[in-house]
Amino acid sequence: MGGVRRLPLPRSMQLLPLVFIVLLFVVMNRQQRKRAQAVTALQNSIALGDEVVTTSGIYGVVRAITDDQVQLEIADQVVVRIAKGAIARKTQGRAQGILPEVTQ
Repeated sequence: MGGVRRLPLPRSMQLLPLVFIVLLFVVMNRQQRKRAQAVTALQNSIALGDEVVTTSGIYGVVRAITDDQVQLEIADQVVVRIAKGAIARKTQGRAQGILPEVTQ
């Protein structure tokens, strides 16, 4: 019977999928570590008077900071307490007093 004879793959070709999976894991792990370091740096750099945005999109000015909580002034004499980890980013520069009035 005239079957097709298959040659075995070299050992390096057999290991190629495994090498690819390991490389993908290393790259993804590195990106996650960089992202976590950036979040930690942001949380450590928060200072009184900084204008920030929370992960839920609330803008406010930092009025008090504890180990894991921040008090944000979101309107004139309206202060909310949030987890420090809920701060997504700082906005430009330091706020001058309270947030600017909204004009319509």
